[in-house]
Amino acid sequence: MPRVETVRDLLSQTLAWRLAYEQCAAQVRCVAAWGQAASVGQLWSADGCGEEAE
Repeated sequence: MPRVETVRDLLSQTLAWRLAYEQCAAQVRCVAAWGQAASVGQLWSADGCGEEAE
């Protein structure tokens, strides 16, 4: 059943794209928060960004 295989592959690919998009969006929010904190001279930590603070 090639059709079922294709649909399943499509769903899998869609999930992968969505996951990548969410990861990217989270990183963008993170950078935006860092930029905002830096612009007002606040010390900002990378907690909650999926990366350890340097």
